[in-house]
Amino acid sequence: MRSSTFTKRNHCPRCGAARVHRSRRRTKIERVLSVFGARFRRCHGCDLRTIQLGPLSVRVNWLERLKRHASIGVVLALATIVIVIAILWFGRLKLAASEALLLLPVR
Repeated sequence: MRSSTFTKRNHCPRCGAARVHRSRRRTKIERVLSVFGARFRRCHGCDLRTIQLGPLSVRVNWLERLKRHASIGVVLALATIVIVIAILWFGRLKLAASEALLLLPVR
């Protein structure tokens, strides 16, 4: 007889159906996760895909949202860096121009 942890893990977290089967890895991220022992499952009833990594069970669409938010964060960080560099650059140009005015001989 199977333990309750094993049978609970093989039930769908959304609809509770017991008809859950293995699902194919689809993206490169999923392939990397499978190296670390992640198992991918799909429910026959509601078609939900989940990733099981040890006792943790995560919905695949959550992983996709996390990837999208991370890429937006990287773009925002790069834009911030470009803006800071531009501010420093123009500040340096203004400082150099004012120093040049100070070095002019006064008549």
